[in-house]
Amino acid sequence: MFTPLSIFAPFSTAPLRLATLEPHALASKNAISAHSMSDQRENKRVRQACVNCRRKKTRCSGERPICRYNDSYISEFGGLPTDINLQLENAGLANRVALLETRLSLMDANGANGATLSSLFGSPSPGLQQGSGPEQFDIRPSSSDLTLLLDAETLQSLADVYFGCCHRQPYAFFHEETFRRNLENSSLPSYLLLTFAATAVRFSKEPCFAGRQAECTDAYARLAWSDLMIEAFSDSHNMDVRIVQAAAMLGIIDYIGGRDQLAWVKFGLAIRFAQTLQLGKEPSFLVPQNEAEERRQTFWSVYILDKLGSCGRNRPPTLLDSDCTSRLPLNEYALRLEPAVDGPTLEDIRDIPEKALLDSSDHFALAIFMVSAFGDVVKWAFKHGAADTRLPWDARSRFAHINGILTSFESYSEACDGNFAEIIDRDFVFEGTLNERAASHFSVAHVLYHTNQCLLHHPFLLRQHLKSSEVKAPVNFLRGALSKSQEHAIHLTAILHVLQQRGCKTYPSFYGYAAGLAGLVHRLHARNSTGTERWVAEANWSSCVHFLEQEPVLWESYRRISGVLKDFEPAVELATSLLSPCLDPIPLDSATEEYLWQVCDYAWLTNSARRLSITGDTSKPEVNPPFSTSPAVDFRASTHSPDFETLIEGALSFDFGLLSQTRSHQSMTGAYGG
Repeated sequence: MFTPLSIFAPFSTAPLRLATLEPHALASKNAISAHSMSDQRENKRVRQACVNCRRKKTRCSGERPICRYNDSYISEFGGLPTDINLQLENAGLANRVALLETRLSLMDANGANGATLSSLFGSPSPGLQQGSGPEQFDIRPSSSDLTLLLDAETLQSLADVYFGCCHRQPYAFFHEETFRRNLENSSLPSYLLLTFAATAVRFSKEPCFAGRQAECTDAYARLAWSDLMIEAFSDSHNMDVRIVQAAAMLGIIDYIGGRDQLAWVKFGLAIRFAQTLQLGKEPSFLVPQNEAEERRQTFWSVYILDKLGSCGRNRPPTLLDSDCTSRLPLNEYALRLEPAVDGPTLEDIRDIPEKALLDSSDHFALAIFMVSAFGDVVKWAFKHGAADTRLPWDARSRFAHINGILTSFESYSEACDGNFAEIIDRDFVFEGTLNERAASHFSVAHVLYHTNQCLLHHPFLLRQHLKSSEVKAPVNFLRGALSKSQEHAIHLTAILHVLQQRGCKTYPSFYGYAAGLAGLVHRLHARNSTGTERWVAEANWSSCVHFLEQEPVLWESYRRISGVLKDFEPAVELATSLLSPCLDPIPLDSATEEYLWQVCDYAWLTNSARRLSITGDTSKPEVNPPFSTSPAVDFRASTHSPDFETLIEGALSFDFGLLSQTRSHQSMTGAYGG
């Protein structure tokens, strides 16, 4: 239920109406009354404290109209407000009271339960657009009045923006036709409209939002959260899927804004609301098809949030895959032709069946499959839960099981072997233009696939699991894992570069983490290589930075991750130690180890409390092993290095098989000393 008083709580109607609508009349009346009473009671009056001293409960000399203390205070701090300031203040208060009364009257006319933003928002009054008096003042709506910008036409424009830039990135909370119909019919609750506006305004080109996108996002999100809390915890017991959608979307706004702790509170509520509504189970056959599909998509979007947000040491996911029995969403175009077709469950896909249960065009379902695998990888890499008692090269270990799940994804996709550009040009580029909406979940699934491989075989994270083992790690196992980490970092960088080349304008915020993870792997290999391999690694690192800094940068988290990539300058000894197929018996110092944990932590990378760049900061840990005696090699480009475009094209077309053959030859000739 939308309650305008919750938005304009600081303003009270009756006192402000008296104080603002007739200020001069009231002042004259009070002055005459006070003067006549003073004449009548002049001889009987005793000294009384002035109003200011009474309010402060301090001693007062009793002079009228103001005591010596307040008179000296006013003289020292600039005196009373001028007439023009009082007039402007009174005019502003009068306009705000008039606005509040208008909204209250509309609310009474429409009924408290049916009031939505579309009926409560109107155009600003003329008084808000023009100044009065001898000077013209630019009186723009303040933060609390930004809802004035959300008229019906603007909301329709934001709907176009949302479904063009935010929907399926990778979250799909709404059935578009149903949402647009409800928006036109004014049947959406205020908290959902405010949440939707806060999400879409970031990408809006409307003149009324120019230069104020961030301010509007924060203002609408705060109002939506306040309204959502009133609705969710009221006695009306009117909880439905829209509360889940709003809570999850507000959590996303906080997370990408670097407020990860607030985001986790909202993610947690969204998950509990979804469990209360049993969204994780298959809807009843009595539920209309569009509504059932929206319930499925909302649940799986919350599931994606839970898994992606758990990428760190201290945030294990909440939802268990075994509890998610809702069927996976299928290709919506195929559903229109065969609406009775039921998709498989997540557990069906994770069991690696002998028969393919998904089509290669079921991109949303495949993206969810890779999100599920991401949850497994994160749980293993960051040591959530009980430790795996089996060594990674044991076929019965969790590492081997996860590797099998990732390998099974390749049976559903044609674009896992470096031919992403070919597939996307064939299926998603029409008349030279990339259909971003159709390609979004396809891209997400493959970015997640390569991100999973990078994390699972990450040089630092893998060694953290092996350092306590009393068994010598097989050289071939480590060499293969390190090779896979670099291989998938190169594929990941190539995908992001291809999307840039095809003119993609919007990316999921998670792509920033993927670019950062790949860039860190490239920088390690650059410090451990020479010649062509070094140039390839440096070019790939530069490509990751270029992706994060491509204008316009719509996600502030991209800037923060880019700063980390630029600051990451490991010593040659550290890079050699991490990339050697032989475990070094000397452990890393605690500061270096902590820093390497942090640069793999999604929440730490995006945290707004951390500086965008720590270059030159003395608190930055020196990324060197304790036994290092040589300075880090400076890999600044020489005068003979090729230009960036030539370098990056060569790097992204680099034949990784040649690199594997070269390293195999080096190992046989004793290059690794193993």
